[in-house]
Amino acid sequence: MFADRITDVDDELIPNGKYFELKGSPLDVSEPAVIGERIARRSECHYIDLVNGFDVNFCLREQEGLHKAAVLTSRDSGIRMECNTTEPGIQIYTGQGLKYTGKGGARYSAFSGVAMETQHYPDSPNKPEFPTTVLKAGDVYTSVTEYAFSII
Repeated sequence: MFADRITDVDDELIPNGKYFELKGSPLDVSEPAVIGERIARRSECHYIDLVNGFDVNFCLREQEGLHKAAVLTSRDSGIRMECNTTEPGIQIYTGQGLKYTGKGGARYSAFSGVAMETQHYPDSPNKPEFPTTVLKAGDVYTSVTEYAFSII
């Protein structure tokens, strides 16, 4: 993850306009880490404990132009997914709430997937501290997110 902080939230998961610095916390995945091992350290991190996993907006270091946001690699399959975006943030959700039956009867249970959702920071219109999402008449909004897959 190419981020050093997340948007801080209250116990209802509403952003409060502040930031939480990740260094040394279980959410600090700026170096390769096993997500499941980080979730197991939930007692060390209010954010993980609050939702029993990751469901946070990471504030990306680079925020101009197309830039690298995150890289996920599966130890089991060797599949590598890289995410590049023009957005300033990325919400990482570890699927702790999954309990669905999908196509062909496939069952998806808690933690059977990870979502990487590029975005502006949640509640940005109400938080002047966050990058603006104001779009004035005549302005054009464009955003690019690229996902690249490979086998390692």
